[in-house]
Amino acid sequence: MVVGNFIDTVVHGQCTPKLNEQPSFWDNYKKEVNAMALRYIEDKPQNAIFLSNCPFHVSVKQPFAWEKMDVPAVNGQGSLLYKDVISNWLTGDGPYQAMDSPTTINPKCPK
Repeated sequence: MVVGNFIDTVVHGQCTPKLNEQPSFWDNYKKEVNAMALRYIEDKPQNAIFLSNCPFHVSVKQPFAWEKMDVPAVNGQGSLLYKDVISNWLTGDGPYQAMDSPTTINPKCPK
């Protein structure tokens, strides 16, 4: 299972500009993250993914990410919370792949 954000506020590389600089760089960065995530889903369809467009570090440590910030299901059928993606993946009871758009910050992102 992959859990992440389009931009991690702590881990994003030493050669990148600061998060508040060069917005075109970060737009392209998010588009590439999106492309990698789509390849992952294509290559590993039985694996789960939860990819939010909300800049912070480590979803498991953020109660809002676990319980309040839903992300669109890749299959187009609604949206899913992080905890539901995990449950669905482990039980097989529903969709287990969810990704935000790389161009729009999740509306429930508190940052």
